[in-house]
Amino acid sequence: LWIGPAASNGVIFSKMGHQKLHPLGLSLSLTNGHLRLEVAHEVFDFDGTMVPVIQVSAEAIPLHEWTHVAVVLDGSRRKPGPGLFINGQLAETELAFASARGLPSIRNHEPLWLGGGPSSVFPGWIDDVRIYDRAITPREVSLLARLREGAAFDVPLAQRSPDQQLVASRFYRDFISPSYAAAAEEVSRIEQEKARFEESLPLVMVMREKPSPPAARVLFRGQYDAPRDWVTAGVPAALGSLPPGSPTNRLGLARWVVSVENPLTARVLVNRVWEQLFGTGLVRTSENLGVQSEPPSHPELLDWLAVDLVQHRWDLKGLLRTLVTSSTYLQTSSVQGTAGATSAAATAALARDPENRLLWRGPRFRLSAEAIRDQALAVSGLLSEQVGGPSVTPYLPGETRQFSPDLYRRSVYTFWQRTRFNPSLANFDAPSREACTVKRPRTNTPVQALTLLNEVTYVEAARRLAERMMHHAPQPEARLRRGFELALGRTPDEGELTTLRRMLEQQLARYRGQEAAARHFVTQGASHPDPSFPVAELAAHTMVASALLNLDEFVTKN
Repeated sequence: LWIGPAASNGVIFSKMGHQKLHPLGLSLSLTNGHLRLEVAHEVFDFDGTMVPVIQVSAEAIPLHEWTHVAVVLDGSRRKPGPGLFINGQLAETELAFASARGLPSIRNHEPLWLGGGPSSVFPGWIDDVRIYDRAITPREVSLLARLREGAAFDVPLAQRSPDQQLVASRFYRDFISPSYAAAAEEVSRIEQEKARFEESLPLVMVMREKPSPPAARVLFRGQYDAPRDWVTAGVPAALGSLPPGSPTNRLGLARWVVSVENPLTARVLVNRVWEQLFGTGLVRTSENLGVQSEPPSHPELLDWLAVDLVQHRWDLKGLLRTLVTSSTYLQTSSVQGTAGATSAAATAALARDPENRLLWRGPRFRLSAEAIRDQALAVSGLLSEQVGGPSVTPYLPGETRQFSPDLYRRSVYTFWQRTRFNPSLANFDAPSREACTVKRPRTNTPVQALTLLNEVTYVEAARRLAERMMHHAPQPEARLRRGFELALGRTPDEGELTTLRRMLEQQLARYRGQEAAARHFVTQGASHPDPSFPVAELAAHTMVASALLNLDEFVTKN
């Protein structure tokens, strides 16, 4: 439509009703000289309020002049979504999106009021109103706004003025010429393809420095209304200074963090890597390494490892290789095997250093929550080797899941949300990530044993390990040897084999008399059991596999 407003405020058209005291429908008005399009739909926001789609044009509409205005609705609230066009061009608008997806129905029983509303009259003129039953294209909007330019063709070519000829040539080129239309269509296709490509790219937030550094001042006794000396950017004098030529900004700080002169960063990193391998850092308080922390148990070793890391250009793989191939790490974790043959020597050594701070035996500690899950999946053969990709959701209590490789992705890809926090990981001290956690606690509770024996992830993993054992050989003893090697990484001795053989026989006798219970047990999880094995036999081997997966050196301790 064309409008010629005589005032800066007024309703151009309205088809707006109400639903439960909320507006519902469509309206276009002038507000302080700017077009205001309001699309109120029937979907409520989370707090129960109606949130309409509102667009306000940045360009003001001139008074006492004709202006072509077009409103295009394509049924969505995102690109291109509701559009306002002024004189054939898409207007820049300030937009408030609704919370609902898509653009739900705006139907109502109110009439369409043109040139005002139920109680108002538009101050000005309205002409050439057109309503289409589809979302017209920007080129069509431009054609409607420039239709009057076609009057230049009414003048014979020989009688046209230069201005009339220019108008006629532009109109012919833009809307009549077949070659130009084909080229314009190709350009539009390429622009749409470009837009789709750009939308598919992930967004990354990039920070940049302010034109001037931020101002900071010392506050007298902490009072905000009593500023004193100015404070400039820098590092604590006790920790050196910024590298020569470094700017006093984040780049300079980053260079200082990894500077050879910085005594802190390498030691903190080495201490955390040590803690991952040995269970306790050289400085026990890895979350607080400084003058107020516990002193290192081996300060010279910490210094040497830190200097070696920096000299080898922060080679973490080299650091890990050094640690795991050291004689300290390769010691047995058994107290008896390290302290000596007599139980008295073992008891004395354990009483002197129960936490192994003197490194007289190898590390022995429970894995992290994520590593426990990944280890069970890897041993069973379920672990997905896919690298990268979006986050996935593993099994959650009370949910029935269809088979998908996403169920068996590494825990690093697990979708993490406070309201959907995986309780299986929480039982093994995984944090909720509501706050930064440098050092996790390591507890031992009965709930952890119940999780390993009953949670669907570990039951399914045990069944798949049992299938690997049964596919390996038909003899029970060979199967037990294979399962032991897969789960514990070593060959069982005769006493361990005897205990496992006795357990297998007990479970076979149990499940051969409880076919329904055996079938229910082996069908846990989204993957299906191997139908080539008898159900009772598979269930019995699954129980043995569960013991091998969940209890390191299970038979030795018993």
